[in-house]
Amino acid sequence: MSEFKIVKASQDAAPKPSDATLLEPWFRSRAETVATKKLQTYAERQKFADFFELNGCVRCATKNKTHGGQGFCVSCHAWFSNQLQRAMRARKDA
Repeated sequence: MSEFKIVKASQDAAPKPSDATLLEPWFRSRAETVATKKLQTYAERQKFADFFELNGCVRCATKNKTHGGQGFCVSCHAWFSNQLQRAMRARKDA
């Protein structure tokens, strides 16, 4: 298991507005995700499925598995979800 350390980013490292919205609604609560999706165009809502169809899984690049969401295959989506929850727990405990 690799060690990692969470640090707070400086204000200089704030993402550009286009970068901040590129992954929407990835890092939102369910209610915020629903509200965000209502504001998005069809193309914006389908961007991860389209990416998966063109390029395969974001993590492993497979096109042979089912799309699990956010551009990941089912296996990698489970991995990503676990890693994200682990990072969130680490921040909470920091």
